[in-house]
Amino acid sequence: MKIYPILSLAVASLLPAALQADYSTSFTTADGFTNGNLSGQNSWNANTTGASVFTVADAVTTGTVAIGQVTGTATISYNGEGYDFSQVGANYTLSADLQFTDAGDTTASNNPFFSMMYGFAPTGGTDGSTSLVLRKTSSEAYQIALYSKTAVTLSKSALGLDPGVDNDSDVLRLTSSFTGGGSVKADWSVDYTLYNVTTATTIVSGTLSNINLNANSIDNPSMYGLVASGAFQQDNHDGISNIELLDYSASFTAIPEPGTYAFGFGGLMLAIAVYLRRRR
Repeated sequence: MKIYPILSLAVASLLPAALQADYSTSFTTADGFTNGNLSGQNSWNANTTGASVFTVADAVTTGTVAIGQVTGTATISYNGEGYDFSQVGANYTLSADLQFTDAGDTTASNNPFFSMMYGFAPTGGTDGSTSLVLRKTSSEAYQIALYSKTAVTLSKSALGLDPGVDNDSDVLRLTSSFTGGGSVKADWSVDYTLYNVTTATTIVSGTLSNINLNANSIDNPSMYGLVASGAFQQDNHDGISNIELLDYSASFTAIPEPGTYAFGFGGLMLAIAVYLRRRR
């Protein structure tokens, strides 16, 4: 039996291929970056405080972003994409590789020294943002704080730290993958991982549900796109020095609209009619 190309095309149109947008960078000249302030380059924008805190270095070779110390909070985000956060079941994934130096003092006070922020609620909405945070406590312990729900204490050895011998961490990768719940907080969930790239081992991973996000509270998603694009935030990272961002990636996988299937089904019916007519 001969299958006409139009029939094959119509059948293919019914497959639930999701719409996907991906972005990744190592902050090198190959990606269009130059040494200097990250803010203002390639759709990266910082708040006023963070304008000079995030600095691209070694762009010609490896590419890094040095995160300087600041009084208060500095944020930066990639705003090259805008996403529809109202889609139930859509996937928003953000990953970042970083490395830091333990300053070896005891001045830490539970402040985050690195975090990935999701959502943006400038009007003060309490369910318009959440974050995955790395922090150092006043007792010299390291923790990963998970979206304001719980915290997990991390051993220094798992991070590649050997106090007094080697104060530089291994390369660490933070990854969050959200499944959208639209305007219902209970329907949002996230898979998270802290991975040691240097030793190729997973330090901690898990899944949490009922995340503090509500699509209706995320302002201007087409402009900010922070849930999928992310923001790096650091706040008085005392006890830590030389924080470097090495790689960044973000992806968004949308669920096809019902109309997409309706269009494909209509095309299939038309193709079958044409095929049967030609058989006569």
